Amino acid sequence: MEPTAGADRIVRSYQVAAQIIGWFTLGVGFTVLVMGWWLDFAVVRSLLPGTVSMKANAAVAFIFIGISLISYLRSWPTLVALVSAGLCFVIGVVTCVEYALGVGVTVFDSLLGASPDEVLTPSAGRPALVAAICFVLIGVALVLLITRRWCWVRQGLGAIVIVSASVILLAYIGLDRLADFGRF
Repeated sequence: MEPTAGADRIVRSYQVAAQIIGWFTLGVGFTVLVMGWWLDFAVVRSLLPGTVSMKANAAVAFIFIGISLISYLRSWPTLVALVSAGLCFVIGVVTCVEYALGVGVTVFDSLLGASPDEVLTPSAGRPALVAAICFVLIGVALVLLITRRWCWVRQGLGAIVIVSASVILLAYIGLDRLADFGRF
């Protein structure tokens, strides 16, 4: 059975949306890393005064997510997409291990310096544990996407990340009751 023109348009629109998301993710990561951390503009690290900032390693993970997605969608060498997804995964795993062991690997702090205005952060220089777990899940989902394996698993991982990120985003912008979600 041959796909219809309508189905082709739908697939193409999803591909365009995915590329926009990839470029946006890459742009956010690059902007936070360069302007927020390297050039030390605190307003770029934390959009609202007195709120948690995006950590440098989270910004790097965003860059790798964007590169992986864009390179896959634009048919760049598969190795670029896989390595970028793998590096996102590694950032997430290292951060999870830091939490588990109660230690910190200060590669980004030594390169970019720790922020003196860290607020509401249990561990200076580290993204939240839920963010680290999401980086692990996104890394795995991207590898599965690139290798065209286990569609239902990568979709499930994506759904978990979307729900987790949505709850945290709503808590970040002021719906404090959702911040207690993790207690249950």
